[in-house]
Amino acid sequence: MATDPVTRMEQGLKLVNLVFMAAVAATIIAVLVIFALHPDTGQRAMIQKILFGAWTLGPPVGLVAQHLVWPPAIAEIERFRTQQALIKAVWAGIVGFLAASFFGHWG
Repeated sequence: MATDPVTRMEQGLKLVNLVFMAAVAATIIAVLVIFALHPDTGQRAMIQKILFGAWTLGPPVGLVAQHLVWPPAIAEIERFRTQQALIKAVWAGIVGFLAASFFGHWG
């Protein structure tokens, strides 16, 4: 593992971005399954609970882990903050969408 703080932070940013993009892709696939294939009520509820739970807890835990395992380098602190702020904004939007889609009453 790299000892240079900037290199360590770069590795952390890349890993977090990769995991976050994989989670977004998995969520898109799961939402398409829910709305396109119309699984039975039990399967639908299970998928919704797993997705909502994962998105509610996953990104905050990931951001804290990123800060602890790959701390920001002093020279790159602003980049680290910007990346975390972007992930938080996207995370809030996804959680809001999932909450409205899964738990909202339409019509």
